[in-house]
Amino acid sequence: PPHTSSSSSPSAPCLVYSFGVQNFEVSVFERSLAELYPHCEVHMFDPFLKPPAEHSLRKKLPPQCHLHTEYGYGKGEQSDLMVGPNGQRREMRSLEWLIDSLGHGVGAPMSAGGGGGSKVGTKPQTYGVIHILKVDVEGAEWDGFVEDLGRVLASGVAVHEVLMELHLGFGANDLYQCDRFFSGMQALGYHIYHQEHNVYCPQCFEYAWIHTSFPSPLHLL
Repeated sequence: PPHTSSSSSPSAPCLVYSFGVQNFEVSVFERSLAELYPHCEVHMFDPFLKPPAEHSLRKKLPPQCHLHTEYGYGKGEQSDLMVGPNGQRREMRSLEWLIDSLGHGVGAPMSAGGGGGSKVGTKPQTYGVIHILKVDVEGAEWDGFVEDLGRVLASGVAVHEVLMELHLGFGANDLYQCDRFFSGMQALGYHIYHQEHNVYCPQCFEYAWIHTSFPSPLHLL
């Protein structure tokens, strides 16, 4: 769970990015967070949701939760195109690109959102800060995530907390990948405050990092 405290303010604005909703019709993490913090703007990304699950999820989401099935997590400025479950065009984009495109970068005046799809031109609730970044991208985290996060921080966007499921078994270089990944997160200023093994997935491990340099009005850190 996010690192909350008894002094957390439900009325304080916050911004959450969540990659990987999976094929569940109900996203417990995002919906629970929205209920606890009704002023929190939550953006959910998953290009692999099948149409029935997507339709069901959209009907159940509170208005501050925005589901983006047109985008998934990738890397770089150029998108990797793919075909979604119903033949739709999907783009795999970097965190840096998505933050800029949704209007949450430093000084960005507008935001794209809307529970039923993208709606360019809405005023963002907050920008320049991502309070929680949740990532579950089935192994794609090894391919440039730390570098991507570093570029985001260098742009002036403060990412307070990172919640991630790491997936082992993606090649013979797991030890090298792990050392490079964890060393990179530490170099960016992140510290692990929670870890646990996913008992339903032998090669999956849950980690949570906080960046102590960024004060949070929501006391999520």
